[in-house]
Amino acid sequence: MLAPNQIKQDTKPFAPLIEAMMSFDPQVMGIMHSTVDTMDEGLKALARVASGGETSRLMLAIKGALRSASVVPTLVFDEIDSGIGGRVGEVVGRKLWSLGAQNQVLCVTHLPQIAAYADSHFRVDKAVLMGRTYAQALPVDGDVRVEELAAMLGGAPSPQLDAAARQLVQRAKDHKQAGLKAS
Repeated sequence: MLAPNQIKQDTKPFAPLIEAMMSFDPQVMGIMHSTVDTMDEGLKALARVASGGETSRLMLAIKGALRSASVVPTLVFDEIDSGIGGRVGEVVGRKLWSLGAQNQVLCVTHLPQIAAYADSHFRVDKAVLMGRTYAQALPVDGDVRVEELAAMLGGAPSPQLDAAARQLVQRAKDHKQAGLKAS
């Protein structure tokens, strides 16, 4: 069992302040109370002020820091892209991919910069039939994946969007290969 320790991170304006007392033991479920300062208004309870996206990104940071202590085989991140742009999205995509080395990671995203790092990519289609909503997850790869990433970038289909999507896929592939060689 690790002794309780205090985690404190302050890198404003890019990351909220996180304070928590934690101890880890595979036999004991701990309780963690987190406070954050997301708007320079002082510390407030995470559960009261954080959006779904902020909560998901905080969990990504915590899971990344504690990956060796984790016994959870599957991590689910929904709305992790809420409120972030492409530059930060690429960093989040890299971190999610690195977590996937030890865990199964499921991520729902609308950002192509995150989706480009997926080892398996699915498009979710929804339809309403006779007043009921149905969802279908369809695997996409190869050229269909490039088309999906281009659609996620937005606008009408074009050679420029296809080229940008291919560049995202190649950049993610290069990063993954470099990461595999380093380990």
